[in-house]
This record gives sequence, C-alpha cells and structure tokens, in this order.
Amino acid sequence: MSIYERIRKLLDGEELLDVYDKEQTHEEEIAYSRKEGEERGIAIGERRGEEKKEKEIARNLKKLNIPISDIMKATGLSIKEIQML
Repeated sequence: MSIYERIRKLLDGEELLDVYDKEQTHEEEIAYSRKEGEERGIAIGERRGEEKKEKEIARNLKKLNIPISDIMKATGLSIKEIQML
C-alpha cells in the first residue's frame, strides 16, 4: 500500500476505526473475564458457606448424641468428616 493510500485511509478514519475496534474488543474481553471471575468467586464463597453450615449442623447434632448415620443423612458429610468435628 502506498503512502498516499495509507494517509487517505488515516484521513478517512478507517485505520483509526480498526484500532478503536480492536481496543473495544479487548476491553469487552477483559470485562467478560472480570465478570466470569466474580461469578466464580461468588460460587466458591457460597459453596464454602454451605460446607461451613453443614459442619456446624453436624457438630450440633453430634452434641445431641444423634447417631452418625443420621447426621450423614441430614448433612451429606462423610463419617470421617463428622468424626473429625
């Protein structure tokens, strides 16, 4: 492409639009990745909160001398997890 053609494209804004489009796409990809990361973080936090609550319930049931098999059914925890509480 000749210098004249490049200058013409630049003046017409074609190259600038290409640069803008690439930058815009990059920013959108970053925003999408950030949103995905936030959603993943929220899901992890919710799961950890549920696990903590299950263990708290199991601990309380254990204090009430509820059989481990019943605690397993109520919380979904394994025998080993319950015994460690």
